[in-house]
Amino acid sequence: MVKVRTIISRSPAQTQKIARELSRKILHLKNRKRARLDLRESRRALIIALKGELGSGKTTFVQGLARGLGVAQNIKSSTFIIMRNYFLLRKNIPYKKLIHIDAYRIKKPQEILKLEWRNMLESPENIIVTEWPEYLGRFISRADIIVRFEHVDTTTRKITL
Repeated sequence: MVKVRTIISRSPAQTQKIARELSRKILHLKNRKRARLDLRESRRALIIALKGELGSGKTTFVQGLARGLGVAQNIKSSTFIIMRNYFLLRKNIPYKKLIHIDAYRIKKPQEILKLEWRNMLESPENIIVTEWPEYLGRFISRADIIVRFEHVDTTTRKITL
């Protein structure tokens, strides 16, 4: 069952808070599944697809998500280098790495393969957050979580999870 939730964010700080709440839910759900030994779902990375216009809050959301997962570094936009890896420092969590991909500059979906895409997908210890997932075509056929961002005005965003 897909549960859709729409939230209005009135500031970047509020967008980051929404993402931190999502990180807590992700960790809680994963720990419950691991406790039940649900191995079917744990055989690949968790994929989060972020969709929305330029400047709609996608990178700000990643910053909050990363903080909630225990990333110590400052999260920067991946636009110019496409991908950044962050190690998750929290203890007793099933994930070890957050991979932030900004596919905006990818011209052909096959380019993602040069970044060891298949290896990233195969590791259940990875969380892959992709901005502009539509640029990856068939290589991102199924996201576990889709987050849509819409401009309401200069500071307000509609975020649909």
